[in-house]
Amino acid sequence: MVMVSMQGIDKASTGISEKIDPGIYDVQVVKVDDGIPLKGGQSGYGSRFHFVILNDGPLKGREVQHLLNVQSAHADNQKYSLQELAGMAVSSGVPEQAVFNQNIDTQNMTGRMLSVVLGPQKSNPQYVEVKGYLPSNACQDPANWEKVKDKLVAPAATQQGPAQTQGGWGPAAQQPAQQPAAAGSWSNAPQGGQPVAGQQPQAQAQPQAQAQNTWGNGPS
Repeated sequence: MVMVSMQGIDKASTGISEKIDPGIYDVQVVKVDDGIPLKGGQSGYGSRFHFVILNDGPLKGREVQHLLNVQSAHADNQKYSLQELAGMAVSSGVPEQAVFNQNIDTQNMTGRMLSVVLGPQKSNPQYVEVKGYLPSNACQDPANWEKVKDKLVAPAATQQGPAQTQGGWGPAAQQPAQQPAAAGSWSNAPQGGQPVAGQQPQAQAQPQAQAQNTWGNGPS
């Protein structure tokens, strides 16, 4: 007989989980891992954002991750990643003037709430990845589903089964048959999902410059 302590265990894992369908989900950033080496550090370092789904239902509490090349050795990659980080921050309620042309700390995103658009991964359409950002409760507005519909289906070349659209950065739209129920309003929330393709193992974070502004946990 083995006695084990179940202190701190508040959920059961059966190895079977609900599939995360493409859609718009309310989430909260629960963790940011900095200093993720890109190609062993030769291409710079990225930051991995952990989103937890807040929508009520079987997916509540599930996590999806997204890696941004915020310290890439390639100028274009870094620029696009920083523009995406700005979009994430502004969608969570941070004023543009606190982001644009500022020195910011990626850790300031921890605890913030927003909505994310999840669409099929390019290489693995059965899994989802982050395709875009919207303010919290975006899933409740049908106009938002129309805007992102192209991001909710896999590309024609890799399409499997019922049509699902791919997304890249930019507007998209296809109204899914069923929209997930929205959870919460402007508050911290997580979004769960499958790991994003191409994510690399976590590594020790590199030291970063002190940020000049702090955003707090955002509106509640």
